[in-house]
Amino acid sequence: MNWYKKIIIAQGVDQFLANLGATPDIIQYIKTQGPNMQYLVNEFRKNPKITREQLEAFQFPQKKEGPYKPTMQELSIVLPYPEPFKTWLLLNMKDIRKREYHTPNDVEKSQIHNFYTSFIEQIPLIWDWYRFAHPDLSGFSPQQAMEAQQEWHEATAGRGTGKMYEKTKPELVMYGPNWQNPKFNGWTVQKVVGENDLQVEGDRMSHCVGEYCEDVEKGNSVIYSLRDPKNNPKVTIETDRNGKIVQIQGNSNSEPEQIYKDMIKEWISTKGEESGIDRRVNTMEQLEESHYYQSPDVKDVTKAIDRILQGDTNEYGLKYILDEGVSDVAERLLETGKNGQKAYYGNRDKDYTGDITDASTYPVYLAMMEDLKMDHWPHDHKEWNEFRKMPKKSDWKNIRELQKWAWDTLDDIIEKIDVYSYDTGVDFPNEEDYEDPAEFEKALEQAENYEAEVHDEWIKNTIEGGFSKDILDDINKYMKEGWIPSMEELHAITESEQAAAVNKAFSKKPAMGNPTNWYKKC
Repeated sequence: MNWYKKIIIAQGVDQFLANLGATPDIIQYIKTQGPNMQYLVNEFRKNPKITREQLEAFQFPQKKEGPYKPTMQELSIVLPYPEPFKTWLLLNMKDIRKREYHTPNDVEKSQIHNFYTSFIEQIPLIWDWYRFAHPDLSGFSPQQAMEAQQEWHEATAGRGTGKMYEKTKPELVMYGPNWQNPKFNGWTVQKVVGENDLQVEGDRMSHCVGEYCEDVEKGNSVIYSLRDPKNNPKVTIETDRNGKIVQIQGNSNSEPEQIYKDMIKEWISTKGEESGIDRRVNTMEQLEESHYYQSPDVKDVTKAIDRILQGDTNEYGLKYILDEGVSDVAERLLETGKNGQKAYYGNRDKDYTGDITDASTYPVYLAMMEDLKMDHWPHDHKEWNEFRKMPKKSDWKNIRELQKWAWDTLDDIIEKIDVYSYDTGVDFPNEEDYEDPAEFEKALEQAENYEAEVHDEWIKNTIEGGFSKDILDDINKYMKEGWIPSMEELHAITESEQAAAVNKAFSKKPAMGNPTNWYKKC
């Protein structure tokens, strides 16, 4: 706290301004200005001769917020793409939203919004056109890019016209023709290699996989095709070199039919690691992909987390996992809660209310699951009883990370507290009013304690403060119940790790060699 704030706390706003020569009228006016009071106090401190009329004419700093800042979903959409494609996307999304914002006509507004949605929907297709055709994006508007990608995809798909698949090689049949579900018998899942078969696949499926030859040859992409008994393709699947699914597309990049999803699920589930598919899916990444057009709210995020806690799998049999830190999850929930409040109340801070108040347990559960290597959160009393018998051996890395995040967030909000931004109602004593110094000290201590209580209540009522405090309360609850080690034990683990890191660093001293030889070199 700087010296200026200390003076205000010690004297009170009224007394501080009066000591500077402010009239009661000016003091009363300044105190009615709410969050802007701090600016007027500072202005009067710099110029005690300023008049009320001049104070009323004072221009308060404006928070620079407008409709053109990239939204959370826009940032998540462009995240996988490199420059300059990423910047081109952001600039054009900004331009479309800007036109929508400034259009007074509701019909035109709706048309622009529909165009914006269509543009976002076609970004993966525009990306394929860009990375293979290498156009100069600076010369393309969104409409022109959408038209160009469509023409390019049609031309690319046509390159396999009149061609036939090469004879199927047994080693390229990944699954089938015999299935666990007998109604699928005769179908196969085949790996697609070679320029000819990739172009035929692209032609018959009306998409651009025919352009993936170089990526397939280098091993950056692996292409699979779900074929019917007559060897006609129905679904094309792309994975990266590590087996992570990049995309699963039906004809003309459409959503595959449910029966095809069931077949792919059987293949992946039955063959396991042998399928070459990474049988995990990042639940947060999927959340962002499913919310292209509208920001996810807190309930959307908690539902995504709940899939991990329940040990669920998606429609293709891929297990939901968390591919980010628990503190990132907490930050995501906090930012989603704040954005939800802004969307509802406008661009200003609100109290700790709404769905965010029920969300603090989710990152705590995730941290415990990760630390205790649990497959899922216990579903019932039987599983809880089994869990109670488990040895709780862990470094508690995730709980400690989450605890630190909550404390750091609280520290940040405490630093932002400005005693001029609201009237605490605390009247600080003046030393000259007390004959006994001890009585003054006692009165000052009581006033400071009350001020601290007011500050604490204010902090708990902010979204950041309330959410962080609830997380810490949840952690403390499980500490008391014996699920998580005590604060002292967690602190001891951290100190032990820090000491080990220091010892490791000092153990790597560079060898000086033979002292005699070193002396001769000098």
